[in-house]
Amino acid sequence: MKLNLFFSFFFFLIINIFLIQSNQNQNQKSIQSSLISVSPILTEIKTLTETTRYYSSFNEAWIWNLLDQFSSSGYFGYSVSIYKDVLVIGTWASNQVFIYRYNGTNFNQEQTLNESVTNFGRSVSVYEDVIVIGAPGANQAYIYRYNGSIWNQEQTLSESVTNFGESVSIYENVTVIGTNGANKAFIYRYNGTFWNQEQILNESASYFGISVSIYENVTVIGTYGANQVFIYRYNGAFWNEEQNLSEPSGFGSSVSIYQDVIAIGDDATQAFIYRYNGSIWNQEQILSQPITKILNESSSIFGQSVSIYGNVTVVGAYDANEAFVYEVSLIPQYGYDWIDIDSPILENENICYQQFFNL
Repeated sequence: MKLNLFFSFFFFLIINIFLIQSNQNQNQKSIQSSLISVSPILTEIKTLTETTRYYSSFNEAWIWNLLDQFSSSGYFGYSVSIYKDVLVIGTWASNQVFIYRYNGTNFNQEQTLNESVTNFGRSVSVYEDVIVIGAPGANQAYIYRYNGSIWNQEQTLSESVTNFGESVSIYENVTVIGTNGANKAFIYRYNGTFWNQEQILNESASYFGISVSIYENVTVIGTYGANQVFIYRYNGAFWNEEQNLSEPSGFGSSVSIYQDVIAIGDDATQAFIYRYNGSIWNQEQILSQPITKILNESSSIFGQSVSIYGNVTVVGAYDANEAFVYEVSLIPQYGYDWIDIDSPILENENICYQQFFNL
């Protein structure tokens, strides 16, 4: 089921690694940003191979680098998260989390976190100087804080529910911890000393909490099997359900929110974009598996993972070893249009495109 599907997650893209020359063709597309000014992730795409490739953009060009770990890493790259100059990579079998810091040229390993609990590192999320790490096999989530020199364990969150820590997401002083099978998601808020449980979100939908994402005062919780996504908004006292989105087959297996846009995968052939108009979340566009891949691939699991940042959405298709990047454009009189950028990101090739890199 969902657990088995997660075993095939794939590579991730991230932005902002280092400066390269900007003498590119004017017709070539790119995403411009700087390491300092752009915070969380452009995208998280994962694989169970033990080489994680990271990609970046600066001055209208994309470049690629490799970050290698060997057999001792135990599914190195199963979970990933980046914020500014800190990159966090989790494992699944070896109960380790690797922390890298960008020094202006390279990502150097800063620290390795180890806990002797099952599935430590299955999910990770970093924001500013705090990392949240899920260990669903132990029904725990660990919080580490950076003191300027090392990452120290600050607190262990534990709940007596099935697979607590399956999914995690942090934004500022709030973290959301999802479950796999308990149909719950837990929200904790930091008061300056402790992370206190603020609210439990509970729905009868199958596998509610399998995916979570938080941005500012909005939390998005996905399901698996119920084909639903729940949106909650914080009013200063409580997280209230704002809207329930529903689509066919697998909808909600992955979720990602940035500002007023949510990307939702269905782990089949589609990903959905919703935009908030100030009152409700409306479906803006359906991103479908490209027709060429439908003809050439018997299965791709397009939409198994999604991530959105700025004007870019990335959709993974792990069974085809590919990921697709979409860039949004505002078309006068027609609104927003998410456009597939020419070519997929592929595994096991070395061709570099202006907008894509092959994994």
